[in-house]
Amino acid sequence: MDVKIQFTNQTICGSDFAPSDGVGAVVEFRGIVRGVEREAKISGLMYEIYEPMADRMVRRIVEELNAEYPCLAFLVVHRHGLVPVGETAIYVRIEARHHAPKPSGCWSTYESS
Repeated sequence: MDVKIQFTNQTICGSDFAPSDGVGAVVEFRGIVRGVEREAKISGLMYEIYEPMADRMVRRIVEELNAEYPCLAFLVVHRHGLVPVGETAIYVRIEARHHAPKPSGCWSTYESS
């Protein structure tokens, strides 16, 4: 299983990533910053990360997902700094050989961590 984890303060453009060899299915998820948080309008969210710890946590989540939904590759890109409303805060791409993994199961594992 190929795992790539990136942290960036730049806009995330998921379509820039080409599929790996042997991939027959791709599932993509984008977490978008909403314009309302706790019933108040906002202009964006500030994300702070400690990269070594964040990398360990994301890898643990990916390993759990792969145990339940075996895949060829995982790409996770997480933004940090100020992320304006409407922009992607997290991008997850999962690649499989013949069929797509169950995206709802994949996201519920990530969200509960």
